[in-house]
Amino acid sequence: MIFRRFESVDTKTGYNNWSVNYDNEKNVLIELDKLNGFKRLQAIENHVVSRKMALDLCCGTGRHISLLEKYFDITTGIDFSYGMLEKAYNKIKKYSTKIICNDVLMCHFGHTKFDFINFSLALIHFSNLTEIISYIRSILNNNGLLFIADAERDFLLTGSMSQYHLKKKDANQLPNKKFFSGH
Repeated sequence: MIFRRFESVDTKTGYNNWSVNYDNEKNVLIELDKLNGFKRLQAIENHVVSRKMALDLCCGTGRHISLLEKYFDITTGIDFSYGMLEKAYNKIKKYSTKIICNDVLMCHFGHTKFDFINFSLALIHFSNLTEIISYIRSILNNNGLLFIADAERDFLLTGSMSQYHLKKKDANQLPNKKFFSGH
């Protein structure tokens, strides 16, 4: 048996390095997230009142950008990996779509609010779930919809994936951290 030693790098460097092959490698989480595509589409079609502005948080290589562009006048993708965003930029089809390279919690939109926020496969990168959910609430329209698709924290043991979509008016009753871990 041959063991390879890998150098440990920070998350941002890791994603910048991974961006070269990210869309071409088999990734079980990405494959599971693709299964959520229909649920994401249903959530948009059935629950989003206004279709002006969409936000893809931690958008990576932009795998959801083209779907959001079809339904919203303005789509914005945010990620902290420049390498990933280079790939996302190549997927843009509308002039009104914006890509922002920044730490999600450092992005300030002033009075801008979003009608739909997509947040896929990124919860693991936030140690304080209350902080990220509070941030999302602050930029989501009152009738806006948050769609979260993420692996269960015990994903490797259960092989399950969770999908959540909440109207902002229900956000005051957000459950505690157990909401994001196993059922």
